[in-house]
Amino acid sequence: MIRIRKSRYWTLDKRITLYTLIAVGASLLLGFYFMFHGSYQQHKRHFVYYYLSQLRMTAEYCIAPIELGQPEAAKEFIEKIAALKAVKCVWLEAPDGTLWISAPAGCDFPGNLSGDSLSWTEEYLHIRTEIRGIHGELLGYLRAGVSTEELRTFKEEQFWNSAILFISCLLLCGLPLSAFLRSRLIQPIVQLERSLYAAVQNRTYRIVDAPPRSSKEVRWLYRRVAYILSTIRRQLKELHQKQLDLERQEGLYKALFDNDLIGVLLVDLSNNKIVQSSPKAQEILNLKDNACHFAGFFAQRTVYESFVEELQSKGRVAPQEALLRVQQHKNLWGLIAAKKAGNNMAEVVVQDISDMKHNMNELQRLSDELDNFVYHASHELRAPLRSILGIVQLMEFNPSADNVQQCVGHLKRSIERLDETIQLVVAVSETQAHNNEAEPIDVETLIRQSIEHYDYLNQDQRVDIRYEVRFDTEVMIDKFSLSLIINNLLSNALKYADYAKPHPMVRIVAEVQDSNLILSIEDNGVGIPLKIQPHIFKMFYRGHERSEGAGLGLYIVKKVVSRLGGRILFVSEPGKSTTFYVRLPLAQAPFHEYESAAAQ
Repeated sequence: MIRIRKSRYWTLDKRITLYTLIAVGASLLLGFYFMFHGSYQQHKRHFVYYYLSQLRMTAEYCIAPIELGQPEAAKEFIEKIAALKAVKCVWLEAPDGTLWISAPAGCDFPGNLSGDSLSWTEEYLHIRTEIRGIHGELLGYLRAGVSTEELRTFKEEQFWNSAILFISCLLLCGLPLSAFLRSRLIQPIVQLERSLYAAVQNRTYRIVDAPPRSSKEVRWLYRRVAYILSTIRRQLKELHQKQLDLERQEGLYKALFDNDLIGVLLVDLSNNKIVQSSPKAQEILNLKDNACHFAGFFAQRTVYESFVEELQSKGRVAPQEALLRVQQHKNLWGLIAAKKAGNNMAEVVVQDISDMKHNMNELQRLSDELDNFVYHASHELRAPLRSILGIVQLMEFNPSADNVQQCVGHLKRSIERLDETIQLVVAVSETQAHNNEAEPIDVETLIRQSIEHYDYLNQDQRVDIRYEVRFDTEVMIDKFSLSLIINNLLSNALKYADYAKPHPMVRIVAEVQDSNLILSIEDNGVGIPLKIQPHIFKMFYRGHERSEGAGLGLYIVKKVVSRLGGRILFVSEPGKSTTFYVRLPLAQAPFHEYESAAAQ
């Protein structure tokens, strides 16, 4: 409630008068100070210039007597200087500083000067000037001591004149100005407070306009107060409307509490217990009792401590990921946020993001795999190119027919290696972008085409390649994927054939069992060393000493088999044999089922 105290306005009136006098007085004082200081300094400069000029003029008159060796003849000039009102003592000195003549006689000249110089003390101005002959030679010094009493008297007179003028101006300007400010500022403010008191008491929240002679600032203040009162009126209406909407908001809050997307918890921070939980929160956290401890759902104690610390210090916690313990040996990733809802109470919102976290991790893995692929692919492509460049330079250095013929062979092998690498890189890209579209495939024709395509790898046809298709119908499978699998496994079998054995061979068997296509590719080549067997399906991995490819063949096979939902296994004995087994689900089972000898 606003209370009006009349004595308060009298005090404010006095303060306005005092502040006005202080402001005007400070301004006048500053102005008079600069005026007094400037007048004094100017008078001081005239004082010094006058006596310094008199002394220099006398020094010129003394040149002739001194040059004639009669310093006593200059006495009448020195006495003229000594006769001046403020001059107390005059000396005529030899160049070595000894006294020749003084006026009045026997006076003592204080101060220690050298050359042409001035020296001030509290009571005297000491002046010294040189006496030089026609040719510039030093004949002596003329010194004088001048009393500063005239300056001190002038300073006191200026001070008292300025003080009287200051007080007069202060009374003539400060008092009328304070009266003007009181009439233009204080009285309208008193009226404003009374009007404001009446508006609050009557709950009208309206005030009268400012008095006609009020200043621009006071009128602005009246407008601001009127705007504030209108804002209060509007806010009261809004508050009334909010009170009417309170029940509806409670219903919306209940609907939010019981939604099926996020879980809501009400936690008592004083004892770290869950007071209330929504059905979705109970489902996410596997809650059976609301009296559970909130800290028990954090798999990491440090995360819980930082969560509570931020909630206590800032009043809210932005959404953050946390590993939540929902069962004794089961955790899930959750998105959790909170804000204070009163004294030692907090509202906690939790959402299950395990699937999203898994997708993000998978996306990151694919991104890392892509970066790795690009990095290694660039190196694999540069190696044959650099080899080609070196061979070309060698041909330029030695263009003989024999050397060119030999280099052409090397060029051919490097270009074949580059072409193979590019084909594998393109195959990886096509594998990633290819859509699995099942179509009727003649597996026997596909195997025969692969054997014919890689015939160049079979040196002198020494490797006996045989195949057996144990069904006579077409199967529904993606042709592109199946061709990649057969081509890469067959090319590896031929590359690592052991030609030291009497009968190198490769055997391909295809059969259908339980709506799955079963492929086995067996060879009696060099085998796979035990130490590299766990790594053969990795990208760009070449662990064998005879490996000349890019290290992508088995990686592509593994990718294609996984994308088709199948499995690939292998059995290898170093130095003896290697067999790869591939099982691929068919889009449609064949018309007849056949027995499988390999399954037995």
